[in-house]
Amino acid sequence: MSGALGYLLVHSAKNRLRGQLARLRRPRYLLAVLAGGAYFGALLFNSKMPSPLAGSTSSALGQLIYTAVIFVTVASGWVFGSDRPALVFSEAEVQLLFPAPLPRASLVRYKVAQAQIVVLFSVIIWVVLLRSGGTTLPFWMRAISLWIILSTLYLHRVGASLVRTSAASHGVRGVRSNLIPIVIVAAAIAVVGWTIVRAVPGVRAAMMVGEGGDALEKLTSSQPLSAILYPFHLLVTPLFADTWRQWLRAVIPAFVLMAAHYPWVTHTDAAFEEAVAEAAAKRARAAASTRGARRRPIGDAESVVPRPWFALAPTGHPAIAIVWKNVLAYTRTLRLTTLAILVVGVGVIGGSLYTQVGDWHELAAIGEILCAIPLGMLVLLGPGFVRVDLRQDLLQLDQLRSYPMRGSTIVAAEIASTTAILTVMQYLLLAFGALLATYDPNAPVPVAPAALIAIVALPTLNAITLTVANGAALLFPGWVRLGDGRAAGIEAMGQNVLAIFVSLILTMVALIPPLIVATLVATSIGAWTKQPLSAWSFVPAAPAAALVVLGELWLVIKWLGRVFARTDLAQIEAPG
Repeated sequence: MSGALGYLLVHSAKNRLRGQLARLRRPRYLLAVLAGGAYFGALLFNSKMPSPLAGSTSSALGQLIYTAVIFVTVASGWVFGSDRPALVFSEAEVQLLFPAPLPRASLVRYKVAQAQIVVLFSVIIWVVLLRSGGTTLPFWMRAISLWIILSTLYLHRVGASLVRTSAASHGVRGVRSNLIPIVIVAAAIAVVGWTIVRAVPGVRAAMMVGEGGDALEKLTSSQPLSAILYPFHLLVTPLFADTWRQWLRAVIPAFVLMAAHYPWVTHTDAAFEEAVAEAAAKRARAAASTRGARRRPIGDAESVVPRPWFALAPTGHPAIAIVWKNVLAYTRTLRLTTLAILVVGVGVIGGSLYTQVGDWHELAAIGEILCAIPLGMLVLLGPGFVRVDLRQDLLQLDQLRSYPMRGSTIVAAEIASTTAILTVMQYLLLAFGALLATYDPNAPVPVAPAALIAIVALPTLNAITLTVANGAALLFPGWVRLGDGRAAGIEAMGQNVLAIFVSLILTMVALIPPLIVATLVATSIGAWTKQPLSAWSFVPAAPAAALVVLGELWLVIKWLGRVFARTDLAQIEAPG
């Protein structure tokens, strides 16, 4: 990387840090930082709090879990990753750096070095979170181990993105030029998937007798699964070393694995300049529209949009139009290839499991687990991934304020958009899981009452978590990722962790009154019918709890509407 790029990198980081520190003059940002500092201080100085790594050094199963998490992260990036490059350049960088006499590899190295700021800050956060974790290694050894893991994951994500970009841009020629990594990754994912599918009945039987850990360790030590997971195991081994000699023997191959990614990333043949320039141009057009730029002529080709898959009625409440717009915006971002991969994958896994199990009851039990896992992930992580609400539209603040609606109505419509999308996806998984549970005589919970309770509880919980997320966007617009951009900078990781922590606390506080009401209603029903408390007792209690949540949300949204009306446009930053 040239001296000019190094100068730009250092001073850009300083200016960004100076801008973040300037926000501390506002009381709400200062209080958030103090809360985050108190949280991390409690983690750092509380020696009684268990660490996520505790006991992992003496258990091969613990290391296996971390190895599997890294493998799933890498594989999901290849299968479900975007065809756009992971190296995002701002409009200013495209205008200033691309015409400069700099090779493409220098620009890649510049962005990789820029990402190290976030990686290093993430290392600090994770060193605090993980603490000793049952190992006697000093903190700087754990920091180096975490830096290798996070840097390798970032470089691999960038390399995979460039390969996908090349294949999408150049067609057959792009696939041919990147044939080796594509074949290796596809073969590895196929072998791992087939091996796991074949082993599911045996592992599940071992879990029934309390020997699931031994069965998993035996499975991963067998070939070819052991060979495929070996590079991922190399990455996590230094983090669990007991002595400095073990750490030194483990960290050298892990560092070599990380270093091998660097030439792959900097020399990947992809339509680099065109792809990042197009992405920057799209962001520039979006930013221009938010600042009141001139509208394009009606005949402009770029103004043509796809026809909506369902029409909006010419009359009705204006808030419905916002929900309609956001739902269409999300459905247009769904890629048919991803949906096709999911459908084919589910079909292949289901057929393979049936050939191995041969029993519909056993297959239904496995299917319940396969539905429960993504359902739980949608409940916990869905609000962070589906963002067609104020986190997307707050960049259009002037346009939103021009609508003939109250601020609270706009806030409610934005929250309802993402709530509806998440609820529909969760209902699909719930329906499929409930259908499978009817074929499982050993279902862990009664199917009918559990499904009826979930029908009411899922949208209620979604509304709470999304109200918290949209409230954070209104109250802390400088610290929330808005639009399509990615959070970046030295403060990004800390802000994300703080946001997750605060959101969890607020969600738990909001759930206390409805849970109390639900318990009282269920207990009263049991006393009135003189029947013991059961799952059916909570079926009528769920709507009562939902009404309490509705009252809470009404008060909060009224307040957020006033915040929306007085939000300063200068606090809203376009992504980039």
